[in-house]
Amino acid sequence: MPDFPLRMKFGRVIFIFLLSTAVFAAAENPSPVAGKRLHPWHNVFGNLYDSYAGWNSLWHLGAFGATAVLAQSGADNATQRFFWKDPIGRDFGRVGLFLGWFWQIVPAATMYLWGLKAADNELIGAGSATIQAIATTGLVTMVLKYLSGRQAPLKDGDPNAASSFTRTDNATDFRFFNTNLGQSEGRFFWPSGHTSSTITFVSALYGYYPDKHWIAWIGYPVSLAMGLAVIENDSHWLSDVVAGAMIGHIIGYTTGQNFRRDFAGSRDGVASERQAQKIRFAQASVIPRRDTAYLAAIFEF
Repeated sequence: MPDFPLRMKFGRVIFIFLLSTAVFAAAENPSPVAGKRLHPWHNVFGNLYDSYAGWNSLWHLGAFGATAVLAQSGADNATQRFFWKDPIGRDFGRVGLFLGWFWQIVPAATMYLWGLKAADNELIGAGSATIQAIATTGLVTMVLKYLSGRQAPLKDGDPNAASSFTRTDNATDFRFFNTNLGQSEGRFFWPSGHTSSTITFVSALYGYYPDKHWIAWIGYPVSLAMGLAVIENDSHWLSDVVAGAMIGHIIGYTTGQNFRRDFAGSRDGVASERQAQKIRFAQASVIPRRDTAYLAAIFEF
């Protein structure tokens, strides 16, 4: 049986291959009319605001509410005790934790750069939307991590297990507005950044390509797997994952939808402008003849 490093390398090759296939599949059937070129910084503050505005605020409030229920009810502790038995294997948790550091930004950057190379403004928009969603979700997640001051669960349930930071068996142990930001204190685990960044990439891409349902069918199970991986690895409580998923989804989906709206609007604007140019050259002319004169409409296309 191959050792873990070999399996991990093999898994990376398969993963990158599948990821590349998905990225280029998303770019199929480009729009016949090129819309505006949208970059990753396009309307960044407006998109972030929209993700909190109106009914969208319920996703953020829900993240807080779900965390309170899961922590206070004992569901967090019960879930962690179950995963201390390693039901899906430690390798699954380790690989997920490793991939979670970079797998989202790789396809996002690939779409953006490939779109620039191919002068495909629609693909550039997809890359820009996902890059922006990952960046803004990452910023929000980091702020919440330090404001909430939550520690990770015990490693394998053992309070004496080696760890580079302090862990706890108390799921309700929050220290809000924590001022001790040291690595050893370890109070930076709510919400899950691996989960929020994974699902925000998927949701932004799906929001931008709403007709490509395979993005949801593949992407959301991958996001679920990422959440299970960080719980299996004892990196997060269940409520960390749930909160990260809710926050990441609404920021990503809102960003993707807004980028699609702005791209579609600019594309329609290009088409309207071309049509207006055609109409502008339509004119009525009086053409004289020896016996009469008639009115003719001359259209120039």
